[in-house]
Amino acid sequence: MSVRPDPVSFDVSLEARCAQLERQLKRERQIRLEAESIAERGLREAYLTNQRFELLCNVANAANQSVDPMDTLRFAIAEICAVNDWAFANVLLRKGQGGDARLEGCGLWHARHPDQMYAFVDLSSRLIAWPCATAPGRLLIHPAAVWTPDIQASGDQGRGGLARQCNLRASISVPVLLGQDLFAVMEFFTQSAVEPDPQQLEVLTQIGTQIGRVFRRKANEKRLIENALRDPLTNLPNRAQFENRLETIFQRNTAAASLRTSLIYIDLDGFKLVNDALGHQAGDRLLVEMAGRLRQVAEAYATTPYAGAPESVLIARIGGDEFIILVEGEQHCDDAADIAKDIHAILRPSYVIDSHEVRCAASIGIAHDDGSYAAAADLMRDADVAMYDAKSRGPGQTVTFDLGMREKAVSRLKLEAELRTALQLGEFRLRYQPIIDIGSGRIVGFEALLRWQRGDTLVYPSDFLQVAEDSGLMNVLGAWVLREAATVAAGWRRACADLPPFYMSINVAPCQFLQPNFVDQVRDIIAATNVDPRVLVIELTENAAITNREHTRTVLEALRAMGIRLSLDDFGTGYSSFTHLQTLPFDNIKIDRSFVTDGQSNVSWDIIDAMLGIARALNIGVIAEGIETHSQLDRLAEVGCTFGQGFLYDKAVTAEMALEKLGATAGYATPTRETLPRL
Repeated sequence: MSVRPDPVSFDVSLEARCAQLERQLKRERQIRLEAESIAERGLREAYLTNQRFELLCNVANAANQSVDPMDTLRFAIAEICAVNDWAFANVLLRKGQGGDARLEGCGLWHARHPDQMYAFVDLSSRLIAWPCATAPGRLLIHPAAVWTPDIQASGDQGRGGLARQCNLRASISVPVLLGQDLFAVMEFFTQSAVEPDPQQLEVLTQIGTQIGRVFRRKANEKRLIENALRDPLTNLPNRAQFENRLETIFQRNTAAASLRTSLIYIDLDGFKLVNDALGHQAGDRLLVEMAGRLRQVAEAYATTPYAGAPESVLIARIGGDEFIILVEGEQHCDDAADIAKDIHAILRPSYVIDSHEVRCAASIGIAHDDGSYAAAADLMRDADVAMYDAKSRGPGQTVTFDLGMREKAVSRLKLEAELRTALQLGEFRLRYQPIIDIGSGRIVGFEALLRWQRGDTLVYPSDFLQVAEDSGLMNVLGAWVLREAATVAAGWRRACADLPPFYMSINVAPCQFLQPNFVDQVRDIIAATNVDPRVLVIELTENAAITNREHTRTVLEALRAMGIRLSLDDFGTGYSSFTHLQTLPFDNIKIDRSFVTDGQSNVSWDIIDAMLGIARALNIGVIAEGIETHSQLDRLAEVGCTFGQGFLYDKAVTAEMALEKLGATAGYATPTRETLPRL
């Protein structure tokens, strides 16, 4: 028997099944829609990723090929706005350091519709942002990208109102930096509310880094150029930069009547001695110190306003211990003279270098452009010529160029060449001036004096010694003098065993004395000539003695240990002679002729009397130079001076004549007026 289904139950089951199928279809439809959405979102994200990657690549390529960071910024903000459909972009450059650090608009911007937002564009291009809590000033404190969803409510009082008028909503501030160096900030503005997108911020930050590399490259290029045109020791312009500037001025003056210029050429007197005695590091420190003083003078004239003030003043170091100052203006001649006076004054105080007190003066040459110069190099040449003329007159002199100096400069070059030839041909001679015991008239020694047998003319050191020193010939010439004088002294003793005691006094130039191997040179000469070292007296000027006291003391003690006696020449003309006598082991002092020849001045004789008193207290011998009259001789005898030399007794004579006089020394008497030698 079959059972028929209940119609009601069948209907319920069918309805439930249909509902189940509908739910299943709905789920499948929802899954399909979600899958489609995911696929669409993935495609969109992939598209955005690819678009951003292309943007980054485009900016990176532009940055790699660029030499101008501003061009790179201009390209970058235009590309970024186009890719993201942003309405406006603005660039702010980093200015100032420390407490003066700020961001300034530079007029570099990009706008989709600039005519619709002119006021906002204008204000943004002129904006100055200081460090603060809101962008863009916030990036000065923490250089990281800042996304502001609503600029109208951001608290930007300066641009908030204008942003509302232009319907600008979100802003993104992106730093342009490399490492910790912030160079600029890029600002972007949208006309719709856009939520922060970390991936987009990362891309923008990478773009900022790429542009930062261009800024760094440009800064390095600028630094290289500056280093090529700047002296690394003193940080002053170097010769190349100075010559470029001078050439520019000359071209301008040639094209049109304009302001004339003067050049002040400066050479430091005494620098070489410091460099040789204390070493190059001490020499460099002295150069830096002196450059600072010279810069102080130049800047005072360049920055102080007054009637007729110079149009410009430029100082440069052009090599070694030489500096030059360019003065441009209506009163350039007077200004140059005043600057030279101020330079002498500011260099006068001493320096302390490695506990050594050092003094340096300056020889200054001035040349004025009167419109007749055809080239800038000619003006520099004449300023240099004037400087050498000043140097020949003694330390601390200023000379203004005239045409006669050019002939002297040519003669100087010729003289240097002739000196080198004279050394090769053996044209130098020694002459010997007696040193006398004032009380008895007996010869006690001779001073060996250098002469140059120039053809039929006997040339005195005053005519060539400075050129020999400047040209570097003095060390060779000084070594020859020392060897020749020692040879003659040894020869006299061998020829005449019964000669009375005598000594040979030999002048040593500062550059020669300050050579590191000077003691070894003297020792070798003694060994080669077989001279008794007790016969030798080394005469040293105070300038050489005080340059490096430790070196001087060490050398003098080594010489004394050999038996050589030591004499301080030109005593009384230095800065602190009395102090040196207490600290350096000298046996004699030589009173400079300037005190002796001034026979009418009681002050000079009072000074001589004081010198003698100090010498007696220190048990040091005294020799007076330049005795030419009987009245001078009588006065020296009155004040108790023991020894002297000068034309009153005799001029410098040949070795043969000197030996003859020394042999007759027992009968050598004070000359009378009738027996004075002809000069």
